[in-house]
Amino acid sequence: MLRLLIGMMVTVTVARWMYSEVRLIAPSAIPTIDYVLEKVQIPTHDKWPEGRLYKMIAKRAAQR
Repeated sequence: MLRLLIGMMVTVTVARWMYSEVRLIAPSAIPTIDYVLEKVQIPTHDKWPEGRLYKMIAKRAAQR
């Protein structure tokens, strides 16, 4: 578990470093990168459709 957390932290750190480098080297690419990142971002639970969220909760409760 600790290895997974450290790996995730290193991955995020390297990705942020790469983003900063691209911002310095090719600033014109930043809007495109931001657009792609926004499209592939996983939404937080407060942005899920309510009906779908309630169905997931009910399904999980029924399994117990």
